[in-house]
Amino acid sequence: MSTEMSTVKKAALHNLGCRVNSYEMEAMQQSLEKAGYEIVPFAPGADVYVINTCTVTNIADRKSRQMLHRAKKMNPGAIVVAVGCYVQVRGEELAKDPDVDIVIGSSRKSDLVKELRRFERAEAERAGAFVKAQGLVFDRVYSSHLSRAVDTAAFVSGWERDRIRIDDRILEMDYGPSDGVRFQDLSAPVRSFLLDPVHAPLPEGFESLSHLEERTGRFLWDLAEEAAERERQGTKEERILAVTHGVAIRAMLRRLDGIDEEKIWKVRIDNCDLRRTVCRDGVYARTEPVYRGTEPQTMERKDHSV
Repeated sequence: MSTEMSTVKKAALHNLGCRVNSYEMEAMQQSLEKAGYEIVPFAPGADVYVINTCTVTNIADRKSRQMLHRAKKMNPGAIVVAVGCYVQVRGEELAKDPDVDIVIGSSRKSDLVKELRRFERAEAERAGAFVKAQGLVFDRVYSSHLSRAVDTAAFVSGWERDRIRIDDRILEMDYGPSDGVRFQDLSAPVRSFLLDPVHAPLPEGFESLSHLEERTGRFLWDLAEEAAERERQGTKEERILAVTHGVAIRAMLRRLDGIDEEKIWKVRIDNCDLRRTVCRDGVYARTEPVYRGTEPQTMERKDHSV
């Protein structure tokens, strides 16, 4: 089974600076929601982080840089977008920062969605080109119901959307009543959990890490059972592509690779990464990277048979 690490339309926003910045952040959130993005807390698990920067003082400069780097640290595979005043002054510097993917000055904040679309489409197209160049053909393709995940599955596999199988066992972690709430508007206990989901108490209404591992594990178990049955019958092996989400991917890697619960949050997962595992006799091998979205030129060709 090959698992594609995809952009899935979950955006987190953080505002720095003046009241004008706050108003503009509201407008950006509305534009993201209108475009189909789900607004999630500014915490690990988002696929897009938007930081509305400020440069009124040296302290504001430092906070802007800290928040940009913090976002990439929370999810190294996420798209980090710097917008606002600090970008206007330090745009060339930020463009060279490996932790910042998209740079948008104060006068172009209305272009946020357009720039995200361009960036995301380019990533998915590069992954799809890699798959095509390697001659990979999938027998089944799975995705959650979120439209961007389905779009990415279509780009990477070359399939039409209506052929892709929807399975919400690989949907992202459920944040309950905190879905759509900006990080600064959350209660202190919720913020604590999102910053340290391993040790902090689980907030009311949130899906637990153990439950997320259980439901993604059922998805993997069913595929393993089917693979074992094909082996017993001597039928053709299948190559399967599953397009899923940041925290859900970590839950699956916990089972597949046996990664410690604390260390799993530090695993690098880039947008449109491809990882591969092989299932024999109902048992999965450890995953291995096949294609890294941010460094496609460094990946070597591998055997993709399942």
